[in-house]
Amino acid sequence: MTNDLYNIIKHNQPEKFKNQSDQVLRELAHDIYRGTKFCSRQVDSSNFSGCFMVWALLNPLERKQLIDRGMSMLWANMSEAMPRGINGYPVFGSMHILNKHDDLKVYEYYKEVCKKMDDFKGDFYYEE
Repeated sequence: MTNDLYNIIKHNQPEKFKNQSDQVLRELAHDIYRGTKFCSRQVDSSNFSGCFMVWALLNPLERKQLIDRGMSMLWANMSEAMPRGINGYPVFGSMHILNKHDDLKVYEYYKEVCKKMDDFKGDFYYEE
């Protein structure tokens, strides 16, 4: 009778998230800078679950499995944001995942884009 109450499942090592190509990561960093993509690094940790509804609706075991697979950053397209926001942040019904290696690369590419754009801005002169 007690055998019916418990199911023992053997878990293998989780499959890690695959690395993305440099071109994809550079485009993602550029799109985050332009505001066409939104990532979990842009939101305060207290509002994280409010932005990414998929994350909020996952059960704790599924969350742990994603973290064990190497999840580091979530991102979504701003065009897919829901019509309402929470505390000034957009809300998404879908999400994409990057591993730690790719997350670091996106951060480096983002900083590179910021520096290039600061150098590009220059001064603005208006003469009558």
